[in-house]
Amino acid sequence: VQFDLASALVVAEEIRVEVANLVFEVENGATARTTISIGVAADRCIGLDPEALCRQADQALYRAKAAGRNCVRV
Repeated sequence: VQFDLASALVVAEEIRVEVANLVFEVENGATARTTISIGVAADRCIGLDPEALCRQADQALYRAKAAGRNCVRV
């Protein structure tokens, strides 16, 4: 599936929200929640190889974590 950057950001944000809304049952009937950070990258017709694109997404993920986590960054 191919997405343009704007569409990929929408999907990533939807995933982030869905994960944040999950409730997990843990010990003794207690519950817990979790969050995720997502890095998004797109090849804007500049011919990045797959490894370079993955590196860009990884860098975006680290920016999301540095921004306080539970967010999406490009």
